Amino acid sequence: MLRLAGDRFGSDETITTEDVPGAEADLTAGLRPWLLAYLNNGCHGNGWYIAFLVATTETGAYDTYDSLAAEDVIWYFDEECAPLSAIR
Repeated sequence: MLRLAGDRFGSDETITTEDVPGAEADLTAGLRPWLLAYLNNGCHGNGWYIAFLVATTETGAYDTYDSLAAEDVIWYFDEECAPLSAIR
């Protein structure tokens, strides 16, 4: 499976990816902590970020159009502003 993250607005560019083994449930539970750890490394700007967990297709390519899980984070300077799940 693949974890990928990108800026929600602006370029919608993928900022990082990581090929990871493991069970879908474990990887889904670790998606937000993974995104927050990446944002904490300081290689980003302020913004709304989204991380996805995707699986491979039958041809071995990553199916980035059909994610297994997703997490949103609004990031400002060095912290998460609010979990979106708390304000929905």
